[in-house]
Amino acid sequence: MILPGRPRIPVIGRKVILLDRVDSTNALVKQWALAGADEGLTVIAREQSAGRGRLNRIWFSPRESGLYLSTLLRPALTARESGILSLMLSLAVAKAIRSTTRLRVTLKWPNDILFEGRKLCGILVEGSLNGGLLSFAVAGIGLNINQEIADFPLGLRLKSTSLRLACGRPVDRDQVTVALMRHLNLLYGGLHDAGMRHKWVRVWQQHCAHMHQPVIMSRGTEHIEGLFRGIDISGAALVEQETGETLLLESGEFSLREK
Repeated sequence: MILPGRPRIPVIGRKVILLDRVDSTNALVKQWALAGADEGLTVIAREQSAGRGRLNRIWFSPRESGLYLSTLLRPALTARESGILSLMLSLAVAKAIRSTTRLRVTLKWPNDILFEGRKLCGILVEGSLNGGLLSFAVAGIGLNINQEIADFPLGLRLKSTSLRLACGRPVDRDQVTVALMRHLNLLYGGLHDAGMRHKWVRVWQQHCAHMHQPVIMSRGTEHIEGLFRGIDISGAALVEQETGETLLLESGEFSLREK
């Protein structure tokens, strides 16, 4: 079971802008954030021409096939704490998928949702710091909903999937969107509750696709190998090295190591 946070007046989605086509929902929300937009502003597009994932990778965003959503958060977190947002978003997506399709997904650090090992959803959080605190964060979610295998580029067909492919039937995108907004608000209400964060960590680790597996973490020219031992309450990865030392890694390129 994926735990909710504490109910509160909805923040996320208090203002929703629906667009036909946009280059990137994250880029647009960031522009409005810099102009002083209120927390909770949410943009949803039918299509993105320049959707992005982590490390500026392209996020394939065909028309009417997926959910392409970005929301503006002003969470009063330090830079060190900001990783908790990816954790929260991952749990909200997993909960929304479970409640609308009954599918059980797995999670890959730091920001991917998988079904049977294939990527179903990606999350991109882009923050702006002011004096060591986040002045705002733009949380982007790209969820594959009704793509068929032939809809994916050749290079993605063996490692991507959609709710439609997983369920064997078309899935109502609006229903998934409403469920996601509901679970985002429930979880966001517990963001500053330390006890709730510990519960999120436990649930995330229960759904993790690679707990206790050998991994490689790359940061520039540095490569760290070890066993993935979970995450801390800020969403940073815990990697145990052969020496027995456990490193706390807040960012990096992540891959499984062949056993």
